[in-house]
Parts: sequence; C-alpha cells; structure tokens
Amino acid sequence: MIAAFLPSNLLPFLHPPTQDDGFLESLSSGQILCVAYNACVRKSKHPWGYVSKDGIHDIIALERTAKEDGSEGGRKGWTFRRTDNLRLWVGALKLRYMLPMQLPSQVVPVSGVGTPSSKITALPSSPARSTFRSTESPLFFDAKVVAKKEDGWKDMLEVVLLRWVAKAVEEKRNAH
Repeated sequence: MIAAFLPSNLLPFLHPPTQDDGFLESLSSGQILCVAYNACVRKSKHPWGYVSKDGIHDIIALERTAKEDGSEGGRKGWTFRRTDNLRLWVGALKLRYMLPMQLPSQVVPVSGVGTPSSKITALPSSPARSTFRSTESPLFFDAKVVAKKEDGWKDMLEVVLLRWVAKAVEEKRNAH
C-alpha cells in the first residue's frame, strides 16, 4: 500500500517488504510514512487530517548530502528530525483513524532523603488521553525508540503500520 501512494522520486528509497529489515529500516525516519499517509488521505473520499508538508523533515536529502560530502557525523544529530516525523505520523493516525495510540508518559525521578533515586515513576495520564475510548487494544509507540532503532523498534513500528493499513483499507471499502 505504501508504494502505491509514494511519488516516483521516493520509490527507490522504499525497500521491498521481505524477510530482511530493509523495509522497516526505510520507514524508520518517518519521512516516507508521512508522505504516503498524506497521499492516502488525499485520495480518500474524506480528505482531512494531513501532516503539514512543511513539518516533514527531508531525511533522504540530508543523508544524500552527507554521503556526497563524505561525512556521516550528522546522522546522530538527525534523531530529533526522525522523531519529529514519526510523532507527526502517529499523531495524524491517532486523529484521522481514531487509533488508540499510547505514547510514552512523562517520567519524573523519585527522590529519596535529599538525594535523587534511580527509580522513575510515570505521571498519571492527562485528561485528554483518558477520554479517548476504543474497543481496540492500545498501540504503544515511542517515536524516539524507533528513530534511534533501540530494542523493540521494529515490532513497535510494524504493529502501528499494519493497523494503519487495515484502517485505510477499511475506510476505502466503506466509502459510499
């Protein structure tokens, strides 16, 4: 589905969905996901909920420039851009398709007697988060984990990706 919605200039950067990690790897910057999402929404009978084009970081261009310059040092600095792209995509999915996204909660260190403790506790969910009701199981997604490709990033991305595809197909089938 993603390939069907990508412009031709981005198709070479989308690896085919095979057994290796290339496919998810090509989506991990969030750029292709945001562009495909916007194209999918544009072709919908109800075209609303776009990701702002100006908000999407062009990671592909950054990587190409770094490769041409022979410098790979900027890759680490691009984590926040990847994280932004992924947050935009997940936020759009949450609003458009009513996906029950569970994002990481803010954590606050718990202090002991005058010294910081190594324990961390999560703050209670905000009222906005708790009013979101769904019969579907929540999807935990941490954009930073995916952007940094930390443990569990592939499963996290794949689960949300598959749920999005299912919702988009369902919307298309139910369009009258």
